[in-house]
Amino acid sequence: MKKKLILANTCFLYAIFLIQLSYAQQVDFFADSVCFGDYTRLEADTSGISQYTNLAFSWDLDNDGSYDGIDDKTGRVINYMFDETGYLNVGLRVSSDELTDEVVKRIRVYPNPEVNFTVDDPCAGEMAQFTSTSTGGGGSIVNYYWDFYNNTISVQQGANLSSVTYNYGSEAATYTVRLTVKNDKNCSAYTLKTVSVNPRPVANFTYENTCFNDTILFTNTSTIQNDNINHCIWQYGDKIIETTSGDASHRYKLYGNFYVTMIAVSDNNCNDTIKDVTVLIHPTPVLELKYNDNLWREGETIKLEAEGIFDEISWTTGEVTNSIIIDTAGTYSVEVFNSFGCDNSASVTIIEDTSALPIDSAQIRIRSKILTPNGDGVNDHFEVRNLNQYE
Repeated sequence: MKKKLILANTCFLYAIFLIQLSYAQQVDFFADSVCFGDYTRLEADTSGISQYTNLAFSWDLDNDGSYDGIDDKTGRVINYMFDETGYLNVGLRVSSDELTDEVVKRIRVYPNPEVNFTVDDPCAGEMAQFTSTSTGGGGSIVNYYWDFYNNTISVQQGANLSSVTYNYGSEAATYTVRLTVKNDKNCSAYTLKTVSVNPRPVANFTYENTCFNDTILFTNTSTIQNDNINHCIWQYGDKIIETTSGDASHRYKLYGNFYVTMIAVSDNNCNDTIKDVTVLIHPTPVLELKYNDNLWREGETIKLEAEGIFDEISWTTGEVTNSIIIDTAGTYSVEVFNSFGCDNSASVTIIEDTSALPIDSAQIRIRSKILTPNGDGVNDHFEVRNLNQYE
């Protein structure tokens, strides 16, 4: 800047000359470095021009070299929010009747952190895993502030908490989570996301103890609120594991106690387990049907006897004794029961023996090949048939 100084003497014819004086710039201003979205406080420094009065202050805020733009302002102290980040040129013009001076300086507007995070919706009772994917913007991140209900009640914060876990308990619901990130320029930003805590099933099933060699039915009675049971995993206690859409059936290769575990799994892959339910597979009665011969001859009787371990017995003849005497050909069945209601059965077909010779035959026929004279009425006597042929 150049300033004109005119010297004159009224007593003489004077030579008028122009002296140009150079001097240091006297206008200045202060400005804070701020974060994007914050107001920058701009204050003119008048300490170097305090001798002047009636000063006017004009600001060039859009860096177009003029002081009358739409965004330009007046005043010794102003607050202004810039709409961009980085190093920005700001001009100040100070004027009065005796002075006009300008200064252009660079100010700094820091970008804010870019905030984001990931979270997988947990099942009720499980830890939710939150992982920040934020960047520091114009600086390095110095603090993470996790607000798990967006109400400042349950929070975790710290410089190293880019990843945190939180347990929302057993209640299934949707919650709003707020993550605020601050960088080393004291700039901060936040984002909001929701996390849905999915309901867990309540695993359960019913069954009835059954007998060996029978199929046992398991009825899935699991329940869940606001979701569906997707499948069930059955562990039958005999090293067999099966996945079904719900109910199940199984046949055990042995009798005895088995400990069944069932896992109910929802559409959202939440699960619940009912463990070691005792299932009893009852033994079937032991039965052996005994008889000496299955060939019946006219005038003979055959004894059928059921032996084994059982509590009740029933023959197709209607008899309920352990043995019966039959005197005609046919099929005879016996069914036995134990105290568990399990049954076993056996049958025999008695065939009529038509191989005996006619009466005029000269051969002798022995009634039975076996002689058991024990008084039971079966094969107690040695009998020769057709003996009259030898008269």
